[in-house]
This record gives sequence, structure tokens and C-alpha cells, in this order.
Amino acid sequence: MNQESLYGDVFDLAKKIGEQLRSAPPGVYILGGEPTVILPAHPGRGGRNQSLALALAEAIAGRDDISILVAGTDGTDGPTEAAGGLVDGATWHDPGAARDALARADAGSWLAQNDALFVTGPTNTNVMDLVIAVIDP
Repeated sequence: MNQESLYGDVFDLAKKIGEQLRSAPPGVYILGGEPTVILPAHPGRGGRNQSLALALAEAIAGRDDISILVAGTDGTDGPTEAAGGLVDGATWHDPGAARDALARADAGSWLAQNDALFVTGPTNTNVMDLVIAVIDP
């Protein structure tokens, strides 16, 4: 699963990647590319990486052996100072609020309130967006 395959809608990617991770053996999985997200008329705070991170949290909910970082290599995601999100199987603890945040394109606010926002500051490089997933043995 180490490939440049992060192309497509964040919600479609979350389902696909989530299925792959749930059945994958222990290890580190790295994917790269630039996913897309369709914004509502009045989006909240966040960007595509924050949305993908939160959507992946649903896909791995309840798993205590999977952690996922979704981030932009430039250190920013959308019009925010965050690079993305860092989630695990316990992140999706309030499904109603999380789904609402995703629908409003407000994943950044939700991740910040749940200590899952990933902030690096500017990196002065822009290669691509990354998903790094770790599945513990």
C-alpha cells in the first residue's frame, strides 16, 4: 500500500484506505497524492487533510492498533495553520458531532477540540499530501 494513490474524494478514499488498513498486517503504510473535498456554501475550519483524517478515524473506530497521520508536506492544510490530523481508533468517540463537522467542512475545529490537530508550522517544501498509517503488532 506504499504508493502515490491519494487521488479522489476524501470520503471515497477514507472508505478504501480504511478497508485496506483493517485487513493489513502490522507495519507502516505510506500513501501520497492530493485528495479532493467538495466544500459546502459556508465551510468551517479545515482542509482536505483534516477532513481525510477525521473520515479515516471513522474507518478505524474501535481499533486500538492503528494510528494515522494525514498531513501536507508544506505544513499547511486549506486556509489553516495546521498541516492535518493525527487519529487513532479512539478518535471517533462522538460520531454525531464528527459526522456533522465533516458535513460542514469543519474537521479542523473538531480535531482541535479533540487534541487531534497536527501542527508543524511552515516546512518550506511542498511535495504532496501524505497518509502515514502504523499498525501495531
